[in-house]
Amino acid sequence: MHQFTVTANPTWHATTYFLDHPGRHNILEHDASCRADAYFDDWPVFNQTAFDETRSYWKGLVVDLDEAVISRLARLETSEAINPNHTPSELGRQSGLGEV
Repeated sequence: MHQFTVTANPTWHATTYFLDHPGRHNILEHDASCRADAYFDDWPVFNQTAFDETRSYWKGLVVDLDEAVISRLARLETSEAINPNHTPSELGRQSGLGEV
């Protein structure tokens, strides 16, 4: 995961990254659960509607692994359905699930 995330650092030949680097659009897309698609909104900021959709898959205060995976996949499916420019890489999709 580190090797892939380092590619999000805009510095040439970087060997490290800052926590805001993976948030760059079309890199990992790890934050779809709490942000709107860049196509529609100011994507770097928290989006209550996106988070409410994610949260709708949780049954209680503690989120189990199944709920986390289901809510993550649901947000990706929503993005694919409504965003004509949705272009996640397979690697980005898999690494996102690996975060869960």
